[in-house]
Amino acid sequence: MSTLPRTQIPAITIAADVTGSTVVYRSPPVRPPIISCTELVELVSDYVEDRLSVQERLRFEEHLAVCGPCRAYFDQMRETIRLTGELREETLDPALREAAVEAFRGWKET
Repeated sequence: MSTLPRTQIPAITIAADVTGSTVVYRSPPVRPPIISCTELVELVSDYVEDRLSVQERLRFEEHLAVCGPCRAYFDQMRETIRLTGELREETLDPALREAAVEAFRGWKET
């Protein structure tokens, strides 16, 4: 079957054969490759805060679906966020607060 000129629409090719009949071909969608583990780690905050595009979010979730270590990392981050969200400065022991401040002071200097 020979075809006449084609019109491209995302994921669909429409062509007319020599008899004038319309033939519709479905081609697989073009998607960017799955993100790397390093990219996932860099995107965790944006994912949690819902700042990723739909396509980035899908790629992030696709990676989590197939990568056990990243799923464990993400679960740990989510739990850390949940727990730290419950902390209030006034509930911290003064010595613990000072130790934390000192630890971060040293961290900035390195």
